[in-house]
Amino acid sequence: MDWGVTIDAYLYDAARVGQRYAAIVYGDKSGASLDGMTVATPALELVKKHSGFKLMRTPSGEHHFLIVSELDAAGKADDI
Repeated sequence: MDWGVTIDAYLYDAARVGQRYAAIVYGDKSGASLDGMTVATPALELVKKHSGFKLMRTPSGEHHFLIVSELDAAGKADDI
């Protein structure tokens, strides 16, 4: 799927906390996080939802993240 931007990292089991997410990361282009690490993102805003995925970006638009799966408030997988 072509999102039209470079995806900086893929987020799995993302749990929203305010405008940030705690998630398991894969494919971090910066190299700061190894695949499978739990990370806290910077503040993110929704760009687009498509086919069960959410394209997110930092408010500056400099970085883009793809939420692959998301947890609800109870910690259960939530269909996006």
